[in-house]
Amino acid sequence: EGDGLERLGLSTLLTEENGVDLLGYVDDLAAELGRARIFVVPVQWATGILTKQTLAHVHGLPTVATPVAAQHAAPAPIDVRGRALVWSHRLGKHVSSRVALVAASSADFVRAALELYRNASLWEELSLNGGRFARSGGGKGVCPSGLLEDLNSFWRKLTVTTCSV
Repeated sequence: EGDGLERLGLSTLLTEENGVDLLGYVDDLAAELGRARIFVVPVQWATGILTKQTLAHVHGLPTVATPVAAQHAAPAPIDVRGRALVWSHRLGKHVSSRVALVAASSADFVRAALELYRNASLWEELSLNGGRFARSGGGKGVCPSGLLEDLNSFWRKLTVTTCSV
């Protein structure tokens, strides 16, 4: 995925801003997710990073994705506006909610990442909705039970879920 950053020109654009660290390969993803403020998915084709995007959502870590990453998001596609179906306990049904930011060009991707990083209300919205999206099966009415076992400590931190344990 590091090569993808270079092809998109993102590493140059991102490192020009203060406070952005491009990590490359990471051995312990859970530890890094715990320290991160946002998660970016700058892929041009479906790759293993997409499972990490789902983990970021489960952790309540907001994401910025390319249209390809959004289209291949799990548990269901995210549209080009960053919207997907999430469960609403209040309404008792799945509703369309913004769960991520989606940007096609390098410049838009960097702008979206910086906006998400700096805008607390946007961060809160996407953190909550992204977590609800991952846990409610993206409108499919399923709970990713395999993730529950691996990430049980993170699930306890999240307040809204359609999964029963």
